[in-house]
Amino acid sequence: MRIRTVATQLALLASVPLALSQDSVSYDFDTYGVGDDSGTPYQTYQSNAVVQPPEMHINRNGTALADGYIFVGVNGKPTSGQNWPTIFEFSDDIEGSLIWTANYSLPFDFRTQTYKGEPVLTFWSGIVLNGYGRGSFYMLNQSYDEIAHFEVARFGDDMGDAHEFTVTPDDTALVAIYIAVPYDLSAVGGSEDGWLFENTFQEINIETGELVFEWNASTHVGLNESYNALTDVGESEEAPWDYFHINSVAKDKNGDYLVSGRHDARWLNDDMKRITVFDNGPTEDIGYSRGLLLDVNEDDMTVTLVQDFTNEAKTFAQYEGSLRAIDPSNETTNYIIGYGNQPFFTELDYQGNILLDVQFGKTNVVNAYRAFRQPWEGKPSTKPDIHWDKDGNSTYFSWNGATEVASWVVCTANASDSDLWTNVTVARRTGFETTIDLSDVQLERFVRGKAVNSNGTALGWTMASDGDELYDAPDNVSERGSASATPTPSSTSSSSPSGTNEASSTTLSGAAARATHAVMEQAYVVAVVVVGGLAFV
Repeated sequence: MRIRTVATQLALLASVPLALSQDSVSYDFDTYGVGDDSGTPYQTYQSNAVVQPPEMHINRNGTALADGYIFVGVNGKPTSGQNWPTIFEFSDDIEGSLIWTANYSLPFDFRTQTYKGEPVLTFWSGIVLNGYGRGSFYMLNQSYDEIAHFEVARFGDDMGDAHEFTVTPDDTALVAIYIAVPYDLSAVGGSEDGWLFENTFQEINIETGELVFEWNASTHVGLNESYNALTDVGESEEAPWDYFHINSVAKDKNGDYLVSGRHDARWLNDDMKRITVFDNGPTEDIGYSRGLLLDVNEDDMTVTLVQDFTNEAKTFAQYEGSLRAIDPSNETTNYIIGYGNQPFFTELDYQGNILLDVQFGKTNVVNAYRAFRQPWEGKPSTKPDIHWDKDGNSTYFSWNGATEVASWVVCTANASDSDLWTNVTVARRTGFETTIDLSDVQLERFVRGKAVNSNGTALGWTMASDGDELYDAPDNVSERGSASATPTPSSTSSSSPSGTNEASSTTLSGAAARATHAVMEQAYVVAVVVVGGLAFV
């Protein structure tokens, strides 16, 4: 734990421009979402008015968080304004900060996978109906450009279901389809002329669209094995009986498939001795949803509970949800739970101890099908964004999707197309948007920013701003000035809650020890440190 006195903090901050974070994070459950009419708290930014990600409410945060970013495909009611794939940062330095979001509506199963040896982003997007989806599958590269967009085979366009999109080591895709078919349901008390929701998965060659393999639930799993009662359904094509409800498909090292109805089930790793399952519940004994790590002995046909995982609130997720090992190759890896139709995710250690417990919207207003913590390097092909508030003597910088930005260098010139720019100051990145106070900096007519990595290498330049408009400006320019591209930590030791529609929220940073800094109009005040039914086929 690090504790600094007021005098020490003043000495560190006095000689550098003030840098503030524009990311807003809530720690007060009683005020989270109060007075908000949109459906859920969200954030806004000066440099990028297009993105408005959900504001995170952190119930618990601690040490020993895993590396990587949090991936959440946010789905919400129309009033919420939240229907985007999102990547967030939760680390020892920054928590609850947006990394990337984009305009793909109702994304399901949003995560990073590997395709042709390269990291990619994958997700389903379409429309959600009564427990299933109609849509197609997307793949983006590290620059966030679409490199694949494909449909299921044989059934027609936009017939892909939302529940699964897994890329195999063979560069094929496992996807699901829900389709109503005429079916004799008399064996289970239904009509001879009934209708069944046939649950199908396909393995598809992503590049060619060729069908590699197809499996149907009704061919392999008896109708009498269903836990879903045949009540008020099965009489028409519009209301077929969904007896299986396929949720997940995984292909193992032997080329066999693990198929689950109603749960997210995965082999922990290639030794195929343990399985992770998200159990929505409830049961007679358990009234909440939980993740389960299970030992599976296929010879003895037995399953043994190794560990269960729950969040602090013991949330009940009526549908959807996931449990994933963050590093399956590590026996003591952390795990992450996504709570499906309820807006929560939780990171826990292998013994079930809660490390990070987060809510990202109002209950029953927004949700996310699954949640992941994964490594990712984003290298957007777009330019960084800038807003220069001349009256407020501040500049705002952000770069949607960039993960390598360590600092922002502020440069100035008398012409937007100048080939010589003077760098006047530099500050560490503090979150999605970094605000730099320029009250004591001599500026010319135009201002722009340069994003640099931890080694001081330039990653990209913003456009030039005169405080009213943005102008194209060359990136291949000469620089003069003495601003360092690698500032000391004191450059950004403060955070401020702004850029959000929730005025009562508080912004903190640092996951191991939380030092609350309120910095307003050059007055530095330092607060107290706070420590922070399953089918196997």
